[in-house]
Amino acid sequence: MLENIAATLLLNFLTWKPVIIAIGIIWGATVTFYLLFLVFACYRRAVEEGTVVPKFSKAMIAPALLGGAVLDVVWNYLIGSILFLELPDIDEPGFAAHTFTHRLKQHVKEFTWRGVQARFFAQQLNWADPEHVK
Repeated sequence: MLENIAATLLLNFLTWKPVIIAIGIIWGATVTFYLLFLVFACYRRAVEEGTVVPKFSKAMIAPALLGGAVLDVVWNYLIGSILFLELPDIDEPGFAAHTFTHRLKQHVKEFTWRGVQARFFAQQLNWADPEHVK
C-alpha cells in the first residue's frame, strides 16, 4: 500500500516536473528583469540629477544595462505576449518599440482589461523611475 502511494506521488511529480520547471524559469526571469530595471532606473535618475557617475561604476553596470535591454525584449515577446494575449504591436522603428515599456504605454490609457494590467505594471515601474510609463 505504501509503495503504491509513493509510486503515485512520484508519477505525479514527474508529470508536473516540466510545469514546475517552466514556472521557476518564468519567475526567475521576471525577478532578474525587475532587478535589472532597478539598476537602469537608479542610473537614469543619477544622470538626470547631474550626478557624475564614475567610469568604473559605468563599466560595472554596463553588462546589467545591456543584459536588461535584451531581457526586456525577450520578456516582452514571450511573457508579455501571454499576459496581454497579443503579439507586440511594432508601430515605430527602433529598439524601444520592441520593449515591454512600449507595450505598456500603448495600453495604459485604455479602459479595458489590458489597460488595467498595463496600469498595474506601470505602478510597479514608476515608483523607481517616475513617469517611466505615462
